[in-house]
Amino acid sequence: MKFVTPAGIGIGIVLLLLSVLWPLLFPATSSWTDEKAQRLGQLGKEAHVAGAKLAAAKRGSNMLGGESVVVLQEKFDNLMSEADTLREEFESADQAPKAASTLFKYAGIGVLALGIGLHFVTKDA
Repeated sequence: MKFVTPAGIGIGIVLLLLSVLWPLLFPATSSWTDEKAQRLGQLGKEAHVAGAKLAAAKRGSNMLGGESVVVLQEKFDNLMSEADTLREEFESADQAPKAASTLFKYAGIGVLALGIGLHFVTKDA
């Protein structure tokens, strides 16, 4: 039982340190690249332009010809779908290190508290 107390305290401290170091060791940039960020920005611009063209076509101000509402809607939907996919990928890459760090932090606090509690319980025994 004498071994459990220092081991619990040690493991708790290691988990707390790991919670601090995890985002530094495995940053979100490891899976989210500059190319993806640029593509997401480009998709936002293209979707804005396509949305404006679609709105104009729906209002009927496109009387001189041009693309039909169906074609514009399809282009807009494709752009928004790709942008949503990239946005979800970004949020996943951003949240993954934070989630692991939070898990390590609370596990470390729990194990450390357990080790300290065992220390006080077994101190007199």
